[in-house]
Amino acid sequence: MFLFNWQFRIDKLGIKINCKVLIILLKVLLLYFVDENFKFYLSERMLIMDREIFERLDILCLSNQVSQIDKEKTIKALEYLEKKLNVKIEKEIGGMFATHLAKALSRINNKEAIEKTPEQVEKAIENCPELLEEAENLFKNILGIEKVPTGEISFIAMYICLLLNADFEKEVKKTL
Repeated sequence: MFLFNWQFRIDKLGIKINCKVLIILLKVLLLYFVDENFKFYLSERMLIMDREIFERLDILCLSNQVSQIDKEKTIKALEYLEKKLNVKIEKEIGGMFATHLAKALSRINNKEAIEKTPEQVEKAIENCPELLEEAENLFKNILGIEKVPTGEISFIAMYICLLLNADFEKEVKKTL
């Protein structure tokens, strides 16, 4: 390694990095991957999950619509689903799912959970019992919540179905 005139040179790779550029890159990393409590978020999830979803969760938390704990549980659930289902949680559907899950956790904590499954949601998931099981597993084994009303489980199963469909459609478009 060679250090000269504010430049690093990595001989094996033939890369020169100007220190000013390095400082800018570090600032960007800090801006995007460190929250207000200086918790570092640079991990596998940042390479997969859409940054807008984290912003959405921050807004919900800062506006006291969800607690910090609910925000962290939501992120944990999203990470789990990305790995388990091999989907990329992003943009519209991912954002709606993250928002719904965070609010669902808040409703469950406040004893205001959705008890009954709406008819449209039932129709959307009637052919996917495995997604209902996955939603139950998510709450019980990943988030540590034993008693979750059927309505909340059904909504989460519906969103999982939407995520899988969106990811499938995106892959199909790539091949066309």
